[in-house]
Amino acid sequence: MPDSADKPGRPGTDRRGGRSRERSGGAGRGTGERARRSGRVLSPRSRTFRALVEGTTHMVVLIDADATVVYVSPSVRILLGYKPADLIGRSLIDIVHPDDLAAAAEGMAYEAAHPGRTELEAGDMAIPHEYRVLRADGSWTTVEVLGNNQLDDPDVAGILIVARDITDRCLTDETVDLLSNSAPLTRVLRSVAGIIEKQIRGLSVGVRVEVPDDGTLSAPRGEPLLVSTLPAVLAGRPAADGPTPWELALETGEPVVAADVADDDSEIAPSVRAAAAQLGLRACWALPVPAVDGDAPMGCIVAWSTEPGEPLIGYWVALRRALRLASLAITRSRTEDRLRWAATHDPLTGVLNRAAFVERVEKVLRSHPAPVRHAVMFVDLDHFKPVNDRHGHVVGDGVLIVVARRIEAVLRQGDTVSRVGGDEFCVLCADVDQPTAEAVAARIVAAIGEPMVVDGVQAQVGASAGLAIGSGPDDTAASLLRRADSALYDVKETGRGRWQEHRSA
Repeated sequence: MPDSADKPGRPGTDRRGGRSRERSGGAGRGTGERARRSGRVLSPRSRTFRALVEGTTHMVVLIDADATVVYVSPSVRILLGYKPADLIGRSLIDIVHPDDLAAAAEGMAYEAAHPGRTELEAGDMAIPHEYRVLRADGSWTTVEVLGNNQLDDPDVAGILIVARDITDRCLTDETVDLLSNSAPLTRVLRSVAGIIEKQIRGLSVGVRVEVPDDGTLSAPRGEPLLVSTLPAVLAGRPAADGPTPWELALETGEPVVAADVADDDSEIAPSVRAAAAQLGLRACWALPVPAVDGDAPMGCIVAWSTEPGEPLIGYWVALRRALRLASLAITRSRTEDRLRWAATHDPLTGVLNRAAFVERVEKVLRSHPAPVRHAVMFVDLDHFKPVNDRHGHVVGDGVLIVVARRIEAVLRQGDTVSRVGGDEFCVLCADVDQPTAEAVAARIVAAIGEPMVVDGVQAQVGASAGLAIGSGPDDTAASLLRRADSALYDVKETGRGRWQEHRSA
């Protein structure tokens, strides 16, 4: 039965001894129609009103002209953690963030000046506004607020406010801004983790990023990319003493939920369980980050909860949002890394290209000036053209790849190799003495001259090398390369398959 305050009718006394009212019809219908056209809201005291507002997750608040809370819907528990009685009788301004007080006062002033408004007016304060408000646990959350001044309506006698939590949207916007501004991957993933931690209380989140086979991602190989206070053993690092939820998630491509890692029957690695127990963490949710192209997961979000159990249904909204953003962030990082790699490396052999090599030599000369000595070698393959012509470019390309790997194998740690032409390579040995530089040159020539099998074909090439050692203040990359090239020319003129150092005339 509707409340007596809701049912217009003819004057008279109802059977329950209630107040006089009109029967339906006649003037009653006219009054109701005028009320609907005037845009009046339902009285907060009516059952219909309560049925509407108490069934929504939005928070509905009625305040008087002094901003004192007269009514607040039960959804305040969900949104802010308060009981309705905690706010009734208090000023709504009490829970507004100090930095947002001026904006809130402006919004209140606008509402006070526009009574009876029922439609949004684009371009003014009638559109929803955002404020930070205090939760019961002392944290701040961002809400979107829309007000409607019904002070002149005796059935309402207040300003009706509808608010909804948009913290997740603000966090998402922040992450999207970081992505659009090409922020470092670690910073973007920290924002992604924040979306989860702020939406689901009691969580600590870390992110593991998988390094692709080509090794171009800037994250440390084999290590998790930590974005929170979680220790590495809980944020994605493999465990030597047993399986981990994140390894299973990466292997299967499906979420893995360990509802209670303290359970004696848990198969999780003892080292992981011990670290979790020390921090009071009970449940682990490992969510693989999907690749945009549908390939193997690009990483894993690892979320630890202080309470045992699986994620609630509502939690999956924040988790899935975070997964999508993490996928975009890692994809963008990989793309940028690959573009940077392609700009500085030879696509066939994977060593530096000529421009990057010259830049590396110049940097070494600037950072380690004379009397420190640096050696540059120009290496040219002997008998490569006959192999390429006879067996084709597939074998020829394979020979170049083998040569690059052989040069890398005989260099010192920190030395640099580059492919600067079709079958030409350059080598930089920084901070080196003459005997060591000569030994490296000899090793290069000997290694390249060993027989090789490429694509089932036995092939053999040789190498000639020119060596230039610089220590003078006027040395440049161009001058060292010119002198090394001159020494190489002399080798080719007087017999191949050996190395020679440039001698000043």
